[in-house]
Amino acid sequence: MEDDPSNDDYRFFRGDDYDTQQRSILERYKRFNAPEGNSITDEDAQEDYPTQQTTIPTTEDINLDQNLAEGESYFHYKIAMRPQDMVVGQGFITDRILAEASTPQGTKQVYWYQFKVPVRQPTQVVNGIQDYRSIRFMRMYVNGWPQEVTLRFARLEFVRGEWRKYTQSLESPGVIIGNDEDPTVFSVAAVNIEENGSRYPINYTLPPGINKEIDVASANLRNLNEQSLQLKVCNLRDGDARGAFRNVSFDIRSYKKLRMFIHAESSDPAHPIQYGDATVFIRLGNDLDGNYYEYEVPVQPSAFFNNDPYSIWPEANDLIIEFAALNDLKIARDQAGYPRNLRYAGTDADRRIFVKGSPNLSQMRSIMIGIRNPKKEGEEANPWNTDNGLAQCLEVWVNELRLTDFDQSGGWAAVARLNAQLADLGSVSVAANYSTPFWGSIDKRVSERQRETKYGIDVSANLEMGKFLPEASNVRIPMYMGYSERISNPQFDPLNPDIQWDDATRSLSREERKERLKQSRTYTRRRSLNFTNVRKDRGADAGDERLWDVENLSLSYAYTDQEYFDVNTAFENTRTYRGSIAYLHNPKPRPIEPFAGIGFVGKSKWLKLIKDFNVNLGFKQVNLRTSVDRMYLERLVRSNPNIESLPPRPTYNKNFNWQSQYGFRYEITKALKLDFNANNLAVIGETPGRVSPRYEDEYAAWKDSVLASVKSFGEVTRYDHTIALTYTLPLDKFPLTDWITANTAIHGRLPVGPRALHAGYAGPHHPELAEHLGGRPTQFRWALQQEQVPEADQRQSQGKSCEQTGHNTRTRWCRAQTGRAETRWQDQRAGRLGARAHDHPYRNDHVQPELRHVAAGL
Repeated sequence: MEDDPSNDDYRFFRGDDYDTQQRSILERYKRFNAPEGNSITDEDAQEDYPTQQTTIPTTEDINLDQNLAEGESYFHYKIAMRPQDMVVGQGFITDRILAEASTPQGTKQVYWYQFKVPVRQPTQVVNGIQDYRSIRFMRMYVNGWPQEVTLRFARLEFVRGEWRKYTQSLESPGVIIGNDEDPTVFSVAAVNIEENGSRYPINYTLPPGINKEIDVASANLRNLNEQSLQLKVCNLRDGDARGAFRNVSFDIRSYKKLRMFIHAESSDPAHPIQYGDATVFIRLGNDLDGNYYEYEVPVQPSAFFNNDPYSIWPEANDLIIEFAALNDLKIARDQAGYPRNLRYAGTDADRRIFVKGSPNLSQMRSIMIGIRNPKKEGEEANPWNTDNGLAQCLEVWVNELRLTDFDQSGGWAAVARLNAQLADLGSVSVAANYSTPFWGSIDKRVSERQRETKYGIDVSANLEMGKFLPEASNVRIPMYMGYSERISNPQFDPLNPDIQWDDATRSLSREERKERLKQSRTYTRRRSLNFTNVRKDRGADAGDERLWDVENLSLSYAYTDQEYFDVNTAFENTRTYRGSIAYLHNPKPRPIEPFAGIGFVGKSKWLKLIKDFNVNLGFKQVNLRTSVDRMYLERLVRSNPNIESLPPRPTYNKNFNWQSQYGFRYEITKALKLDFNANNLAVIGETPGRVSPRYEDEYAAWKDSVLASVKSFGEVTRYDHTIALTYTLPLDKFPLTDWITANTAIHGRLPVGPRALHAGYAGPHHPELAEHLGGRPTQFRWALQQEQVPEADQRQSQGKSCEQTGHNTRTRWCRAQTGRAETRWQDQRAGRLGARAHDHPYRNDHVQPELRHVAAGL
């Protein structure tokens, strides 16, 4: 100890002294993992062979963070290993195996013990550690041994499972007689063929007809370990239950049955359980306590020391659930008017089934498997035997929870199409389709097949209505008409998605079934009528294009409506209207070249600049487009009879936009070009609520609002214009530089958002618009001519402070001392005061009509 106080000196497992002393394997490797001196070099070794363990010395800094961790907080688990404690079922011991081992004293029998220590049940919590999110080390030590002992670990590992204990109450309805403190002990684990094949007193074996799976990815095609879920409970009170659950996401409507093997045995051979003393139940549903189906099976305990698979997994314990029985129970409950928040009981031969809430097997989210001690008397009393009302101790294995007997029904689909060409008038097409449940492509799973009966029709026509006019008129009227209808009748009741619609409505009358079907189906109808680019083509002998030619105009109109309803929506009607007028003038350019005809100018290559001098007096292009887009939607959701609330009211969504685009291109010369483009977006004001001619007063108010808004060109929400001046330098006019091309351009853009438009003109008291213009408010002063009205001068004389902007001597910006402007402006160009002065604190919103006037009338 004096030479090695830390007791960490390294020693290689080979050595002359070890050979002389005939040390055992355990003694030779006893100090092999010690860190002190484990990287000794070959030169320093005392033997003729390498004795180092590693080339990198092991340090006492386990995590290599170069810090001394002084924190000492951990979970402590104490395992008693005295001879009297080595009993299966106590001290975390779950099983033991008797084996023979060769020792220096000869062959002797030894036991291998299987320990399963619950991680979340520590014996002691040291220094306040809170959780398991940052567990970095594990250490093991032994104490209290009077003599040297060797512990052999065949496997040391963490084990996890997808099944978790359910911690809420599972007591049966009624009065539970028992102590205040619950003495029940419950554990969830796993048993398998590799570790528990020699288990005592009942060994684990595979259920009848089940074989081990083969790992086809391995080279030797090894067998995988086969295991079962183990539920172990003791002191389970009369009427109480314990269970384990897992979260899933399944649609099991394509299957007819659910099967599972069940094994049960008494935990104490001295007090065996009888048939019916305990049951195994399974819950399937959307949750574990409010919406579920429950199937309960009385278990027959297996006999001890009988290794027959049919005795370990008796056929009487097999769980076989027919989903049709669960559906019938829920239908009977609903028809009887039984409260859904209570468990409704039924029977399936000698098994009990329950339903609570509105479980849905098409969206199963949870499974629970548990053990119940049936109540002796009262509600849900034990129907299988004369219950003794005592607490029970037993162990249950469940295996091979599987879906079987999937529905092999087939579906079919049909499609028909008809296309007709009506000479040069146009074309008409008709298409119809029909498909039934279980229809699907070959690559789809059973659960992905169609679950509805769908049928529909599509009719469309593309016609040139100008053919009904004389050919010489050159009028083109392209028209498109479309009609489509889609109907989808569900196979399952939308309000009970795991019950077929025919079964759910079997008790209804013919008229009630028709009404129920109308509410359950999904219906969509679309109608459309479009006139796109209605125009008059220019004739071959029409001559030059003029500014006032009707051929420069084109019209478009589109109308679409959609009617929709389903199980959740009473109606959802959408109507859209789009109309536009476009004007495009592209005259043939006629440049004036005054020097092109002078002889000596045209012959000299040095005078090419003078020869090619030109001026255009007309526009290259003038375009204007204004369009109106209106959308109206009204929607009403269906009321839920299970929720007490006010009846739903219709909701409305509407948009009415007016967009204008205009611009021109003017080629002053062939080298100097000016482009201007502007965009203006305005909103047409509408009254809130529904719009329907059936309600005359509301409809009249809506029309008045729209007409008034149209007269004022709507409420501008966005305006921007761009100006571009491009000039091509005449370098190609000179012999020395005719190989060079150079252009220069000046671009300007004015984007104005709704905040700036509502603020009016950008001045020292209107920083919003100045911000939009990049600090240059003079860029659009040309759009306004303003002067201060006498009322502003009167306010100034009453103590308001005014300052001159410096941009226009006739314009003054006035601000009250409270920071609120009360100046009104007069628009000289429009000759009227603004009508709207209530939305902005500066009270100058009548500047906005001037902006609209300029935007719409330029």
